[in-house]
Amino acid sequence: MESNIIQHHEYFDFESFYETIRKGYISIDNHDFDLFMNTEGVKHSFIGMADGENRIHDAVTGILSSDSDIIRQASTMIITVIRSLEAKQPLSIKEMQFITDFLSNLSSGCEVIWGLTDDSSLGNKVKVIILINIK
Repeated sequence: MESNIIQHHEYFDFESFYETIRKGYISIDNHDFDLFMNTEGVKHSFIGMADGENRIHDAVTGILSSDSDIIRQASTMIITVIRSLEAKQPLSIKEMQFITDFLSNLSSGCEVIWGLTDDSSLGNKVKVIILINIK
C-alpha cells in the first residue's frame, strides 16, 4: 500500500510498524492502519519522544508546539504510545492521564483509536505517534 501520509518528522515506515505490533497489548494493528489509510481525507503524522518525569506530556507537547492547528482539524486520529518494558521508570497513571486529557480536548466529532505497545530500544524514553486524517 502506498503511504500517502504527510510526515512532519524524519521518514517512518508506518505500515511495517503496525504489521509488527504484537498482540496482547492495547494495540493498534495493521487492520486499524489499513482502515485509517483507506478513509477519505488528508493524512498527517507526528512523532514525539521524551525522557524524564512527564515523558508523555513532553512528547505530545513537543508535537503540539508547532502543529496544533493541524491536529485540531482531525476527524480521525490514531495515537500510539510506545515504551520499553525494561525501563527503570515504568509508565505511571499520572503520565497516562495526560493522554485522556489530550483526547478530551479534541473536537467532539473526532474518532480516536489508541494503543500502547513496547520497544525495548527506548530505555526510559517514551515515543508517541499521532496519525490524523482531515476530511
